[in-house]
Amino acid sequence: MFDFTVTDAKGTKYTLSELLKTKKAVVLNLWYTNCEPCKMEFPYLQKAYDEYKNDIALLALDPIDSAEAVTTFAKNNGLTFPMMACDANWAQKANVTAYPTTIVIDRNGIVSLVHTGYIDSSKTFKNIFAHFTAKDYKKGVVTDLKAFEAKDEDPAGSAN
Repeated sequence: MFDFTVTDAKGTKYTLSELLKTKKAVVLNLWYTNCEPCKMEFPYLQKAYDEYKNDIALLALDPIDSAEAVTTFAKNNGLTFPMMACDANWAQKANVTAYPTTIVIDRNGIVSLVHTGYIDSSKTFKNIFAHFTAKDYKKGVVTDLKAFEAKDEDPAGSAN
């Protein structure tokens, strides 16, 4: 993955090479505020992030809306991971063709998973995060999300 820096509305900068010095993986979630599947996915992503935030960096990048719209969306939805507007060309540089798109960059800086579409389970996200943060992780590209898929009954409930 190309080294990049993105900045949130508070002025905090996130640089891929710096994040990989302290995190085992960087997860990018490309989305926008009027994307219904994106909105439906966030509770699941938040639940998984809460469990893995010490080992992964999660950046939700919106190449369509303003920084103010993104900040308002995050606040209104109780989302605590970094969310930011980014340059409209960012999605093109990352070869994103639809939303939401989840990109996992492993500890070696390799794009190891790209999934376009809604993920409807915090357990699926947790399985992805567990794979990429495992002590015995072996680098490689995952081409099929099926190995990680699981179903939750309720993103806010007690299901894992």
